[in-house]
Amino acid sequence: MNTKAFKAAVWILLIFSIIYIGREVSFIFIPLVVFVRLLFLPTLFALILYYLFRPIVSWLQGRNVARPLAVLMIYATLALLVVLIFGTVGVEAYEQLLELIDFFPAYLDQAINAVGALEETYLFQRFQANDMFSIEDLAESVSEFILNALPGVQEGISSAMGFLANAVILFVLLPIILFYLLKDGESFHRFITRHIPEGYREEALTILREIDHGLASFIQGQIIVSMSVGVLAYIGFLIIGIRHALILALFAVVTNFIPYIGPWIATIPAVIVGLFTSGLMALQVLIVIFIVQQIESLFITPQVMGKKLYLHPMVIIVLLLVVGNLAGLLGLIIAVPTFVIFKIIFSHLYEFLRTKKTADNGRSSKA
Repeated sequence: MNTKAFKAAVWILLIFSIIYIGREVSFIFIPLVVFVRLLFLPTLFALILYYLFRPIVSWLQGRNVARPLAVLMIYATLALLVVLIFGTVGVEAYEQLLELIDFFPAYLDQAINAVGALEETYLFQRFQANDMFSIEDLAESVSEFILNALPGVQEGISSAMGFLANAVILFVLLPIILFYLLKDGESFHRFITRHIPEGYREEALTILREIDHGLASFIQGQIIVSMSVGVLAYIGFLIIGIRHALILALFAVVTNFIPYIGPWIATIPAVIVGLFTSGLMALQVLIVIFIVQQIESLFITPQVMGKKLYLHPMVIIVLLLVVGNLAGLLGLIIAVPTFVIFKIIFSHLYEFLRTKKTADNGRSSKA
């Protein structure tokens, strides 16, 4: 009973017992789950903006500006920037979105004509003659898919209403949470370590500082990289003259927050729009995206992100596949920084326990 294997088995049994009991009385935690869901997105976006604006607040505080006043100055500047951006880029993006909606029927007609032309090809007729492919079967499958999707329309409307409600909560809570983060965020480390036993405080403070530095480097670097990719893509799209250049570039900015997979996702709509123009335009789009990704991977990312947050590409791909299935798009975005946090915690805990065990063995051997 004193063996490590027996103790480990007891701990595992205890953990699974707690999980089982928690599932049986899960209704008790429903208010807590709802509360966490309401606060999750505002807190997440507030943390992103906190790490983005914290250097500015610290810079202003270093010039004898009171921290609350510095935060209010950033709010005023940010409001002005939002108005300017929506008055320039926002208007252009809105006009291009309307243009994309207007062009959609024409794009659909082109796709139908392309399918019709494909039916006349010799290879397609050979497929149909050999019963390898049937346009009637395809149409039937599409009809069944549409009919099966109709019951979900009502659920989709309910989800849209829920999304609007969450958006309202986000815009109400985000400024409040961000204000207190920027105002009191520097004292967070001391607040946490105050509740940790004295013998572990120094190690806990080191872990918190490294997590803080890692998150700051990742968020600030990822924003700079994504904005740079968007600007370069927009310039390239303007050069080749593709329609809806700004919308496609903004889409590239958003998807670039997903490592490795994001740039490929951004490629799909740009190539599709290019194909509806001409095959040459689609090829030019691929060339632009290839050049932008090479500039980003060879020059921008190494300079901005450095080697501190380097993770092997295979680790990131497996992580994205697992988290993407569990948590969807939001999981893809937060997978890497979450992994970095746990990596820092476990590496420090392992080193701390190893050092402590070595010290205990040294003391016991001397005794």
